Amino acid sequence: MKALFRMIVLAYFICVVSVAIYGRETKAAADPQCELINPTKLGTYGDIELWGEKEYKFTLPCDRIMIYQVLVKNTSDKYKSFKYLNDINDIKINAPSGIKSHLWVGTIHPQPNWFNLQPKSERMMQITVEALNKDGMKNYSKKPVSLDMNFEIGEVDNRGSFGPATKHSLSIESTVTTISQKSLTKGKKCTVKICGYLKNSKGKPIKNANVLISAGWCMHNSVFTNNKGYYCVKVKPYYSKYRKMWSEYAITPRVKGYKTKTIIVKPSKKKIKKTIKLKKQTSKISYKQTKKINLGIQAYELDASADGSVIATLPFHTLLPKEQTEGKRKLTVVDKSGTVLFQKAIPSEAPYADVSDDGNYIVITSEYAGDKKSNAVIFDKEGNELYRTPDQLPLLNHFTKVYERDDYRESYCARLSNDNRLLAYSSTDGDFWLFDWKENKLLWNTCVEGQIRTIDFSADDSTIYMSAGGGFAYAFDTATGEQKWSSFIQGWGTEAVLTDKYYIVTTKSDGYALIVLDAKTGKKVWDYPVDCRGTGLSVSPDGKKLWWGDDKGGDYSPVNSAVFDLKTGKLLTVFTIKERYSAMVARWSKDGKKLLIKDGRGFGVYDSSTGEPFFEKNVVGSKTADSLCFSLYASDDLKYVVAGFNTDTDFRFGGQLFFFKQK
Repeated sequence: MKALFRMIVLAYFICVVSVAIYGRETKAAADPQCELINPTKLGTYGDIELWGEKEYKFTLPCDRIMIYQVLVKNTSDKYKSFKYLNDINDIKINAPSGIKSHLWVGTIHPQPNWFNLQPKSERMMQITVEALNKDGMKNYSKKPVSLDMNFEIGEVDNRGSFGPATKHSLSIESTVTTISQKSLTKGKKCTVKICGYLKNSKGKPIKNANVLISAGWCMHNSVFTNNKGYYCVKVKPYYSKYRKMWSEYAITPRVKGYKTKTIIVKPSKKKIKKTIKLKKQTSKISYKQTKKINLGIQAYELDASADGSVIATLPFHTLLPKEQTEGKRKLTVVDKSGTVLFQKAIPSEAPYADVSDDGNYIVITSEYAGDKKSNAVIFDKEGNELYRTPDQLPLLNHFTKVYERDDYRESYCARLSNDNRLLAYSSTDGDFWLFDWKENKLLWNTCVEGQIRTIDFSADDSTIYMSAGGGFAYAFDTATGEQKWSSFIQGWGTEAVLTDKYYIVTTKSDGYALIVLDAKTGKKVWDYPVDCRGTGLSVSPDGKKLWWGDDKGGDYSPVNSAVFDLKTGKLLTVFTIKERYSAMVARWSKDGKKLLIKDGRGFGVYDSSTGEPFFEKNVVGSKTADSLCFSLYASDDLKYVVAGFNTDTDFRFGGQLFFFKQK
């Protein structure tokens, strides 16, 4: 079996035809980019055909991501299921003989590890392989790379009843060919010089100053000015032929005592000259730590009421055996001053919390429980349980029946409507339920392909938006449950933000997409080729600007935090966060002039227009690994900050909640 590699950092993930379910059926149109250019039949397994390509081309110097694409075709008149991952070792990547491997299987789509095929339909499967070496794919050029894969094929009728599944094994072999920028661009713009002078407001040179010039996955250069304030660096811009745009470069000088200023340039000619004048830094702010609460294990998730009087946090994603977290798994509810309102033991780590704006209700989910049931639970702010979703719920995704998992349900996301009357609840397998929880009534349910990680209600509660692991975003009519639209978002949506005009999604996995959709139609307004998995989104109070951040950064991508014009997608500001390597989550000040940005080690406050740092603090120290903490509350004036970190050097997944107040 041959596989497909393609030159792409923002990969086109998945062609979805539709999902085979009974009851209400969700539909998603195929993405036009999702196709094989030179298709070759890789194998036939009964009524299922697998198709791919023989050779995959990449551009240098920045390509680090390879996308194996396999088109799965159902040639029969029956419904079929295709499961491609029972265990992480079911898919392995093998480097050419004699070459030290820097390759690893990053992600597989669609998520979770299966999909259904309607009669006479097809579906694209994509496997992301990342090259974790300095030279990207250069070492593997014109050499065979193979991928071993196990999968299962089963039969399913249109009411969700499954027959037996058959197991298969195969090896996917292909040749990687790297191509030069010159061949891609016909000799144009292969190397560009970005040069200029750094001066103060009086026109005098600033010498020995650090200037960061960055763009893309491995495209970053740090240079210093000479005695005349001159800097110059050669860069190799890359071109996204699918988005028809060149890489943009951010020139950011970081000079002590001066305001930071970011200049965005495009490689439009052989040499770009930019003289940058910096003003003296005049304003600083500072914070003092007022309290710290030991949570036992990391504060992964956090949500708060509008005024910060009720803040809920939960532990998740430690990957530790359940017995090692016994007694440490707690729902912790506090206020912004650090007063503990209540704590509740929870049966498992929990991925999601939602606090109503008025602080009267707290919703959490649990990953799993001892009886293999999981639920969404609503508490009041005193800790009294008000509602729990039923253990037995109708499932439109019946794929689990093939593997005798009838009683298993793993929940992920839950959300209250703005009027606090409705509870939206989802599973990792793509099932979704809407309850009138005060009447203890299930209103409707549906199913989409893949883990549902984000749910949002429109301001008037008339529409429900969600993104799923199958690579699509959806909008449903709240009253009827009818699907209004679906839109291809290229991957696994990790964070979403809804405004009155736009539904904005960023993805974690291969493709690393930032996509803005029209909230009414689902049509793409713009997207941007970000270079790392997106984990944070925040819209300015006036609705005009969008902040995006990631949780990787560092050597992978220095452009780990940026502000865009929300209407046009224009890149406005890039933030370089000193001594820290990611930017997971952020909050705007009420006037939109400042951004408080947090990662796994610390936080800072920055000018939202220029990137100038007003305050930066590394909370955990250099000997402690970054914690997976997306937990952040900040008051509208940024005077109060509540954030989760880990200062325990002996326990990778320890967690504490820190409270800060502006001096």
